[in-house]
Amino acid sequence: MCKAEKLDGYLSFAKEFAQRAGEIMLKYFNAKGISKYKGDRSIVTWRTWKSILC
Repeated sequence: MCKAEKLDGYLSFAKEFAQRAGEIMLKYFNAKGISKYKGDRSIVTWRTWKSILC
């Protein structure tokens, strides 16, 4: 296997991984009742929840 073929394999894996990660992210961000928003209409992150709870 030459170096270019090996890199093509890594690129293919990275593209597939990024595509799947995007699908998962959109699934949860588009779900009704899961996303919470602050007064300025920005999304509540884990850091925000942690500061509220701790």
